[in-house]
Amino acid sequence: MILIADDHLLYRERLQQLLNSLEKECISTNHYDDLISILTAQHKLELLILNIRINDMKGVKGLRKICELCPGFPVLIISDHNDPLTIKFSLDAGASGYLSKSSSYETVRNSIQFLLNGQRCIPGFRNSQATPNFSAKQVEILYLLVEGYSNDAIAKTIFLSPGTVKQYVSDILIKLNVENRVQAAIRAQKILGFHP
Repeated sequence: MILIADDHLLYRERLQQLLNSLEKECISTNHYDDLISILTAQHKLELLILNIRINDMKGVKGLRKICELCPGFPVLIISDHNDPLTIKFSLDAGASGYLSKSSSYETVRNSIQFLLNGQRCIPGFRNSQATPNFSAKQVEILYLLVEGYSNDAIAKTIFLSPGTVKQYVSDILIKLNVENRVQAAIRAQKILGFHP
């Protein structure tokens, strides 16, 4: 059985039709809490097809929780947001594949079959050297920037000195190619997959 988690009804229905053609049963949801409940209750799931922007998920942070809850369980991200950093963060969090919602029927079908056979699948994605790498601490600070934390609040939350946090934020601004923390927070919100 395959679980589809997407907040667009029409897209969920299209995926269900595709899965029916593969003779796969599926269930679907459009809320993160329901997704977690289904994952913990269903032992016959083979694959999760996930839009990381579903309601209440908090993007890549929610994906990381799913991958910690179900280690080794294949997760295919299908998204209309294809920033190389979003793809990188999703794969780093544990996703097995990443597709654009504009992918062809055949690409989606083949990707699902690859994942069901235990392979990873990232059609069309190249891990460019131009895509900056972020340390785990920088990603943690990115989440706090999105939530509006000041440098002092970040320092208290993650037990660093304000000067160290200031340096981390400065490095993040450079990697994101933005001028200030407001721009960084807006960009981070997009690349980390927060629901608009």
